Amino acid sequence: MGCYDTVHALCRQCGGEMEIQSKAGDCMLQDFDLSDAPPAILGDLHGETLACRRCHTVWRFRVITIAQLERT
Repeated sequence: MGCYDTVHALCRQCGGEMEIQSKAGDCMLQDFDLSDAPPAILGDLHGETLACRRCHTVWRFRVITIAQLERT
């Protein structure tokens, strides 16, 4: 059995708690909010599904990358 990290999110339908596990990154059994999870972990979760514990709505995890140019 391997180690993993967990990303926590809130259901957009009812606000219930959801979590999804990733084996990308350091896998130190760390917990992250969706807003502070490392990019490697978020990328690993792309396309995965997770279900809300409260309303049982099923969500697909989608990662969108935004590139921005800044003037130097």
